[in-house]
Amino acid sequence: ARKESDKAPFFDLSRAEEAALFERVEPMEAGEERGPFSDPNWLFEVDFQGKRAAIRKAGDGVRLVTPDGEDLGARLPEIVEDARRLRTENGWLDGVVVVSDDSKRPSRRSLETRLAGGSHETAVFYAFDLLFYEEWDLRPLALVARKELLSTLLPPGLQHLLYVDHVQGRGEDLCEVTRSAGLTGVIAKRAESAYASGRSEQWLRIPVLDPTDEPPSHDFVTALRTLRPTKRKIAFTNLDKVLWPEDGFTKGDLIRYYEQVAETLLPYLYERPVHMLRYPDGIQGKSFYQKDAPDHIPDWVVTETIESDERGEAINYIVCNDRDTLILMANLASIDLHPWLSRRDRRDTPDWAVFDLDAKKSSFSDVVKIARTIGKILRGIGLRPYLKTSGATGIHIYVPVTPIYTYEQTRTFCQMVSTYVAREHKDIATVERLPNRRGNKVYVDFGQNRRGQTVVPPYAVRPRPKAPVSAPLAWDELDVELDPKAFNMKTILERLAREGDLFQGALRDPQDLLAAVQAFQEIYL
Repeated sequence: ARKESDKAPFFDLSRAEEAALFERVEPMEAGEERGPFSDPNWLFEVDFQGKRAAIRKAGDGVRLVTPDGEDLGARLPEIVEDARRLRTENGWLDGVVVVSDDSKRPSRRSLETRLAGGSHETAVFYAFDLLFYEEWDLRPLALVARKELLSTLLPPGLQHLLYVDHVQGRGEDLCEVTRSAGLTGVIAKRAESAYASGRSEQWLRIPVLDPTDEPPSHDFVTALRTLRPTKRKIAFTNLDKVLWPEDGFTKGDLIRYYEQVAETLLPYLYERPVHMLRYPDGIQGKSFYQKDAPDHIPDWVVTETIESDERGEAINYIVCNDRDTLILMANLASIDLHPWLSRRDRRDTPDWAVFDLDAKKSSFSDVVKIARTIGKILRGIGLRPYLKTSGATGIHIYVPVTPIYTYEQTRTFCQMVSTYVAREHKDIATVERLPNRRGNKVYVDFGQNRRGQTVVPPYAVRPRPKAPVSAPLAWDELDVELDPKAFNMKTILERLAREGDLFQGALRDPQDLLAAVQAFQEIYL
């Protein structure tokens, strides 16, 4: 079984095993054929006509290999180049290489022609499984968990390496769409199945087309676009509604932004209870927090019912695990989102400790000075903190922690550091909870480290003029000349493409607080 590691992703890998990246793997295959069926315990994917292959990534070294060991990389360099951009140092992706014919449908003949050097038709690797990630053999994990992690590893903009989405439960619907596109079949896979080489009854092939069928009513590309609406429909409303009157940004603009940033943002929301802050009449109108999922929420939205410590009643939280749920909340005019600091399966043990520097009445240069001091202290006691703007007037500093500490323990640690910093910067910093007693000082807020409290995630848009975004920063960018308003809904995507996600360590770098507390006490107390 996997040991606790100094570096772990944001997914539960307790069933994974530490291992070296393998050289070859016999692929898992469908055990038999059967007719179309629907079952909530099964995932259904399009069966692409192509060549089974795997991507093996070890640092910058990428191989595109078939089950018999043939390396196709030299003949399909566009796939190799895309694979180098995967968000993992080491990985093994299972999938199929596809080349489409003139009708834009996968064609084995077109693929063989391309491999023989007889054409320059574009090749695409459709990835449907993830067998290895960083230092973990994922094959013992459930398929649905492996695919969830796989979906986060592909950065935006890839053209030759694509994720194979699936329909859960509604196999008959997918079979109908597949048939209408002139594709030959669907693969049904049990959602909780581990990866087992060879033929397996956990995977089934469903043929949907034979030579006597009518010609397809849609081309391949059109059919792929219809797959998501087939399973999940969002009734978009008032897309032209102006949410930022001074800037002219509409709800449609907000939805488009979240659609573009979803792959980067979603890992910070994954498996966390989240509540909305809705602005139905725009940022100058009335707003309201909504913790309970709306009664009319679609049945595909994941929710979690949790007893409230304050209200003494159950709250049915939304859990935003996918792009559709994110877009749905934006369609409800929730400009920003508010996830817990812990995940729903371990709601009492957070995996983030947070310092929230609030500068409502003070200068941002004071915030910068205090943030620098906190960063210096945290690094000095052996921690690796991560930094972002709040999207308003403040700064957030995160310490990703191994989720074995209670909220009380993480809050006590943050209080200890915050109190020391406020004492060292007593002219500009305070830990006073009552706003009317803070004066013009920066509030060093450690109180967010409580069960049910929330902090906006990176890349969330804020309900303020110019549509600013909570933007990750490198520590050397923390300067008194820094303008947090420069990071907004219109500029952040270019920065993300240029710099990458500077905050991703907050997902993959859990740290030991106990050693840090001991070091702090020895140095500062």
